[in-house]
Amino acid sequence: MERMQAREVDIIIRALAALVLFVFIGIGVTGRQLTALTLDQSYGQAVSIARSWENGSYTVEILGNRGSVCAIVPVASITRLDNALRIEANGRQLTVPTSATVEISPAVFLFQMWGKQFVDAAITTKMQFTEYGRQFWLYLGKIAEGFRR
Repeated sequence: MERMQAREVDIIIRALAALVLFVFIGIGVTGRQLTALTLDQSYGQAVSIARSWENGSYTVEILGNRGSVCAIVPVASITRLDNALRIEANGRQLTVPTSATVEISPAVFLFQMWGKQFVDAAITTKMQFTEYGRQFWLYLGKIAEGFRR
């Protein structure tokens, strides 16, 4: 059995990467369509922390596993901010973000630049085809003129 060349391995890796990308995009599109059809705005929650005001217990749910802690003596305080949780214990403070932001403006810029290049190339190609068509009709006119003589 012959060894595969580096070019063949590269082609196989690219094909597998494209396949995985198409599968992920398909799953995302299918999920959005099902959400739109069922009008069920479902969401995933990895971490949930709740406090029961009746007995002072805290319930923590992480990836579907739930646990409760009850303390008679206050050990820490948890404050919910707009985009974070603030945990204060023993004079120390820890802030845990609850949402993440993604900056996509560089990608949008690249797509806009690519679109502009595409439109410019399309206009240039159209102008070239127009010129070729004009030359072709002139050539046909000369041939027709030759037959008329």
